[in-house]
Amino acid sequence: MSSTKSDFGSPNLSNHCTLRPEFLGKGHSLRLKVIDQNVLDKLLNDEIVSVEQYMVIDRLASDYHKANMSGVKAASYMPRVTGLGKREPTNKEFMQRKKISCCIESVSNVAGTDLAKVLVNILDDKALTKEQIKDLWNDGVDKIVAGINMFYKEWER
Repeated sequence: MSSTKSDFGSPNLSNHCTLRPEFLGKGHSLRLKVIDQNVLDKLLNDEIVSVEQYMVIDRLASDYHKANMSGVKAASYMPRVTGLGKREPTNKEFMQRKKISCCIESVSNVAGTDLAKVLVNILDDKALTKEQIKDLWNDGVDKIVAGINMFYKEWER
């Protein structure tokens, strides 16, 4: 049976994430910074995506989370909470959702449905299979980024 306790602050954190030590100030204080919190970070650390490609996909991920399309949100993407409890989506969120669905459709048209599914897995922070990572190595990232860039150019007109 798995534990529901977080690994935050425990030695087990290194079993799940890559940690980088950082010194704080002039003292000898040390902290460990997690450098691969999500799938996209892991792809960057494994050099599957370049920094430029990372920034394009990260922009889409930011919009994805602002539209509340994912159950788990990274802290940097978290929209400001205006109230407690369940609420109906706002018009802004509907527009964001329309934007995201059109962008994924654009990626599907440019890169194919398999790579669009890989993109959705990245956005949902789901683990990628070896086959999906192989597809990314074979110009898959370039095709995904081309589809995203093409969409944003049209959207911003």
